[in-house]
Amino acid sequence: MVDEARQMCVILMKLTNQGAQDIDAALDAVDRVRASMIEPLDIREASLLVTMGGFDLITVLEAADASAAAAYALALARTGFVTTESVLGFTTDQVRTTVPHFKVTRGDDFRPV
Repeated sequence: MVDEARQMCVILMKLTNQGAQDIDAALDAVDRVRASMIEPLDIREASLLVTMGGFDLITVLEAADASAAAAYALALARTGFVTTESVLGFTTDQVRTTVPHFKVTRGDDFRPV
């Protein structure tokens, strides 16, 4: 269950050349970041997946706020083994309470109701 007061985030990672050349070291570096930063940043990591496709690793997490999620993503990138792209996520309930007074009239044209 998602804590509605917290920020959901998906961090998409690609191995750098260094990471691809030494996958064991890359995974160890990611694990070290996880071990050292999850508790101090108050992050709840739902999963860390090694993936096939456009990204090599994906983590889904719940953070105290967007700044904590950004600090975590930057720490992962700072290892030199991965590059990161972060996407903030919102539950459907968060969207319903945040945007109830907007109506999509066509495409992505939002107009106040």
